[in-house]
Formats: sequence, structure tokens, C-alpha cells
Amino acid sequence: MGKSKEIFEDQQPHWESRHRASKREIEANTPSEFATEIISLLSAGATVVELGCGWGNDAVYFAQHGYPVLAIDFSRVVIKQNIERYGHLPMLTFQVANISQPFPWESSSFDAVYARLSLHYFPDAVTKAVFQEIYHILKPAGLLAFLCKSIHDPLYGQGEEIEQDMFMRGHARHFFSEDYARACIGEGFKVETLQSGTASFYGEASGFVKVIARKRED
Repeated sequence: MGKSKEIFEDQQPHWESRHRASKREIEANTPSEFATEIISLLSAGATVVELGCGWGNDAVYFAQHGYPVLAIDFSRVVIKQNIERYGHLPMLTFQVANISQPFPWESSSFDAVYARLSLHYFPDAVTKAVFQEIYHILKPAGLLAFLCKSIHDPLYGQGEEIEQDMFMRGHARHFFSEDYARACIGEGFKVETLQSGTASFYGEASGFVKVIARKRED
């Protein structure tokens, strides 16, 4: 577990540098297709936490439609940029937090957990722990929506193999199969959508696994 944690934390300089150099205008003002799909599933006034918010475009989209949003990322650079750009929005809070560590929120704190391309950076043990934390912070019947790189992604198998379905090439990527996504969710969620496909993410062809699920009430 300690080594797994180090693998993720060692990537922080990569992401800090990337966010400093990125041309955020390309993506920052447009919600992702995933966000526009998920918003119709949110109940009125639902509290949302976004794990790994990056430029914040999806968090802004939810907040502008009346949902209280806490958007977190472990990059201090991108959180600072987001606060400077979107700090005036009353429904939106940005916070530096590392999702590979235990979450700082109490049980049943949120109506929805949203994670687009942010849960596929961890070894298996850490990934499973993250999903346990997600279960803990969601209210009963709360929504879990996440999108991860899949084993059918063109980058699968490239770079140094860290463990099964995980490779280091520039930064670590843990590629999900549908079976693995289901195993991560466990029995505490009722799956509404479990789908594999291909799409263009940030101008690159990608394979993905998409999951939409609800925390069981019993």
C-alpha cells in the first residue's frame, strides 16, 4: 500500500507542470459529454463532489445549474487557477485533496460522486480503498458516476508494467475492464449503466468504461 501511494504521489510534479503549461481555454469553458448526461440524473439541489476536477469545467457546469459542488484535485496549481477563474460562483467550492488518501468527509455527506477520468491512476489496493471511501460518503440512494480508461484503450500495454492492467508511461494509468469496474463497486451499489466504448478525450482516441450506479438503501 505504501509503495502504491508513492506511485501516485510521485506523479504530482507531472500534473503541476502540465497544468501550468496547458492551454485551458480549449476545454475549460465547455462541459464534457459525460457531465451533460449525468446532470439529468441529479435530483433538485443534490450536493455533488467531483473527484479530480482538473480545469473545473464540469464542476462549473453543475454549479451553474443550481447544484452545490465541491470540486477537488491534488494539483495545487489547477485549484488555484480554478479559484481565480470561478471563485465568484456561489454554488462552487474548490479544494486541494488527494483522493488516494482517506476522505476527510463524514458518512453520507453527498448526494452524488462524480469522477471523469480521475480514478484510473491507482494500483488495485488503492483503487479498491477509494471505492470504499466513495461508498462511505454517499447518502443512501446516492449517485455514483465515473468514467475510466479501459483495457481497449490504444495506450494499454505501453510503458512499464506496474501490476495487472496498470502501466507507467509518462504517468501511471490503470486500465479498467467491465468486470474490474463491477468488482470495484461491490455489492453496495445497484448498477444502472455499465458500458464500454471509444471516444476522443483531449484530442486522442480512447477506450473507456462508463459506470452509473446508486448506493443501495438497505
